[in-house]
Amino acid sequence: MHINITLLLFVSFIVSLILFRARWIVYWLNETSAKFEKDYKIMDNDNSTTTGWAQPNFIISPNILQADRKYKFELTLHYVGEPHAISQTADVKETCSAPSNGTCVINPREGDILQKRSISCIDWENNYPQTSYEFSYKLEKGTGIQSSTTKSEDSKIISSGHSSHTGHVSLPIGKPDKGYELDIIVRIYNKYGAFTTFNLTSVVRPVDKQR
Repeated sequence: MHINITLLLFVSFIVSLILFRARWIVYWLNETSAKFEKDYKIMDNDNSTTTGWAQPNFIISPNILQADRKYKFELTLHYVGEPHAISQTADVKETCSAPSNGTCVINPREGDILQKRSISCIDWENNYPQTSYEFSYKLEKGTGIQSSTTKSEDSKIISSGHSSHTGHVSLPIGKPDKGYELDIIVRIYNKYGAFTTFNLTSVVRPVDKQR
């Protein structure tokens, strides 16, 4: 099971770039001291933002912020060419956790293309309900549409919504060079869009013509 917690944070302040320069600092809460301390910041990671910190608008990269943690976003403005701040503001945000500790199964796992299958998910714990599910299968590169903007591989949605099972569905033939295995992807979401990915495989063979 691969847990992929994906969080994209976009913060925007309208300022004049001709007169001012902006600088962001993001701290996380030190739970021991219950304070946002200067040593607890995410700026040390060069990949922590796709835009840089000296911008009025910035985007934090996926998987930089941790689940269930408070962060302080501090913005400082100063005149161009002047090191001293003329204005400073801050806001505190809290991240959420994705659903966890559950499992998903496909039944039957093996069979020919005429045999319908059902996929079910059980025991998923979600601190931020309502839980939703997206069931899909992988396609060859360039042969399909990505089922969501955060997926890097082509896939086709089988079903999606608040139901934890698909009902009986037909699946395409799996890859012959891999014993007709078909990769199944299940995403389990909380209400904010944080998700866990659960991977399955199903053997979907052609119909045996000798039967």
